[in-house]
Amino acid sequence: MKDLKDRRIMVVDDDHSILDLFDAILSGFKLPYELYSDPLKALNSFSVSPDRYFIAFLDVIMPGLSGTELAKALQQDTIHPAVVFLNALDEHTDPYNVQKQYELGSRIAKPFNTTLLPDMLCYHIINALKINQAREIMEHLKTFQDHVPFKVLDQVEGFLLATNDAPYTQKPHKVASLLGIKTFNGDK
Repeated sequence: MKDLKDRRIMVVDDDHSILDLFDAILSGFKLPYELYSDPLKALNSFSVSPDRYFIAFLDVIMPGLSGTELAKALQQDTIHPAVVFLNALDEHTDPYNVQKQYELGSRIAKPFNTTLLPDMLCYHIINALKINQAREIMEHLKTFQDHVPFKVLDQVEGFLLATNDAPYTQKPHKVASLLGIKTFNGDK
């Protein structure tokens, strides 16, 4: 498995204006990222190196492969990227598909509030980093399971489960500073 510093963010959306928006925001982060307008090319890139990504922001409705289908493919491996869906919900949205999205990952609603979007991305990225670090610790501890008390393993596993649904407890601009992210709401 790659070190976290070698892993990257994946953004997949067939709308080029959304990719441009993500590019403008993510270019201020100190993390590598890749943008894809074609979900099949994103899947191919993932297939070549499954441990390359720690988080994937996926549009739901795309030609060739839906975001939920892509998420299922990305999550086949034991170590897989966190998934955040980018989609609009309205009264015509199929509730079954919405439930499937929540089972596979988190969600950021379209249309985006461009003032809040950098902080929302920061929140999801930090949670994904925490989850990946906890997974790596868990994998490392498993190699020493005969010598590590079960209580420690349970605590790490509990952290993994809790982080998926953890409430946002820190101010976005403080968390953003950890990654060198410039927030766009005037905070420094």
